[in-house]
Amino acid sequence: MSLLIIGGTGTLGSQIVRQALDSGYEVRCLVRNLRKAKFLREWGADLIKADITKPETLTGAFEGIKVVIDASASRPGDPLPQEAVDLIGKRNLIRTAEVANIQQYISFSIINNEKHLTIPSMKMKYLIENELKNSTVPYTIFQIPAFFQGLIGQYGIPLLEDNEIVVIDETNAVPYIDAQDVAKFALKALRIEATKNEIFQLCGPKPWLSKDIITLCEKLSGQEAKIRVFNVFLINLGRNLTSFFEWSWPIANRLLFIDVFKDLIVSKQESEKVFRVFDTSEEDFSQLDEYFKDYFEKILQDLQKLNFQKPKDLIL
Repeated sequence: MSLLIIGGTGTLGSQIVRQALDSGYEVRCLVRNLRKAKFLREWGADLIKADITKPETLTGAFEGIKVVIDASASRPGDPLPQEAVDLIGKRNLIRTAEVANIQQYISFSIINNEKHLTIPSMKMKYLIENELKNSTVPYTIFQIPAFFQGLIGQYGIPLLEDNEIVVIDETNAVPYIDAQDVAKFALKALRIEATKNEIFQLCGPKPWLSKDIITLCEKLSGQEAKIRVFNVFLINLGRNLTSFFEWSWPIANRLLFIDVFKDLIVSKQESEKVFRVFDTSEEDFSQLDEYFKDYFEKILQDLQKLNFQKPKDLIL
């Protein structure tokens, strides 16, 4: 079977490409920049240059394809506006998929997006979910919170570089998930008919508070973290102030995500749905503490090769 994967150079997309190739699928990646996607070709994927914001470039990419996995998303520093990629571009993909008679379209969204439509990125996820539901394309949507991979830059790297770790004095934990696990579910969905026209909430097996992640990193690295805590009241005040000024709207939007994590709760019914349809359990999900343990072991081994002095109280 040939798969068309969009967003193959990203955190999730690259995991899907790698696992799909390892599973024997023929993989075609739609990319805007062939140079940046060179590593995908080296892995064994076919690359086709196209731009999801330009629908006339998409037809050729869909030829001979029955399954589309869309892991694309706008990124910081992207020359294109977020709306061009996350709304207009994805609408172009869905309409092209209808014409191409795609048999399954796998998409990724953010959990609880329908509760936070004042946040532009959440509203766009909500609109695209509805676009798929109202299309003629059989879809599978995975709603996820945040990836393990993003925590390295937030906690691991600042700690090792002796920089401040910036956190919010939150009271609600986040069930982070490994992008590799999400990729596994996406590919498994291709073999399960019951996943078509369904939405699944994928979350990690354990919710984590910032303070618990910091404690874990300190234990694994043998270093004490420098922490700067932002008060939620002051952040909400700042959000209200910045919303008055057009130039500060992106700041206000980022602050709004505090509310998203505040009620990021997955019901038992939704979890049991995932376990039942995919014949899986909590034991099949990666653990955040093991992920960080592997990271620190590798980094500290590399540093030791450069004559780095390991802290005496380091625990591995």
